[in-house]
Amino acid sequence: MFTGVVLAGGASKRMGTDKARLRLADGSTLLQQACAVLQRAGAAEVLVSGQGAGGIADRRPGIGPLGGIDAVLDGVKSTHLLVIPVDMPRLPPRLLQGLATEAGGQTSRCFARFALPALLSVQQLREGALQAILDLGEARKRSVHALLDALRCERLPISDADAALLVNLNTRQDWQGFQEHSHVA
Repeated sequence: MFTGVVLAGGASKRMGTDKARLRLADGSTLLQQACAVLQRAGAAEVLVSGQGAGGIADRRPGIGPLGGIDAVLDGVKSTHLLVIPVDMPRLPPRLLQGLATEAGGQTSRCFARFALPALLSVQQLREGALQAILDLGEARKRSVHALLDALRCERLPISDADAALLVNLNTRQDWQGFQEHSHVA
C-alpha cells in the first residue's frame, strides 16, 4: 500500500510561473494530471507537497524536494510514499505500478538514471534516513539522490522508450516543446 505524493512546492524560477497551474490541452493542470496518474497507479491517497492548491506547506521552507517529503510524512499510514514531481506530464501509471509491485516494508525503489519518481519506505524515512540528510550542513548534499543512497534504493532498469517519458518540464522552452509535440500518456 502506498501514498502518492506530488512535489509541487518549488519556486518554478526557470519556468517563470507556477508549474502546477499550467494547463494541458484537455484543460487540466499539471497538478491535476499528476494526482490523477497516482490515483490510476493505485495510490491509497494522494498528498500534495506545496503551499498552493490545498497542499501541505514545508516545515523547512527553501530546502527543495526533501522539505516536501518531510512535510507530508506526518500521519501517513501507508508503508511507502510514491513520490513524483508535478512537472512530469508524460509519466504513465504503469511505470509507477512497476515501482510499487512487490515492494516490501524496507524497500525503496527508483529507476536507474532517475531520482524521481521514487518509491520510498516510510519506515526507513521515519527511522532517521530523511532527518540525517536534512541535517547536513551543505545545501548541495541535501538532495533526493543523497536520500536514495541513504535508503539503499533499488535502482530498476528502464528502457530508453520509458526513460523518454520521465522528462521534467523546467523551462518555457520545455513547456512549449511539450505542447507542440506531445500528448499525455
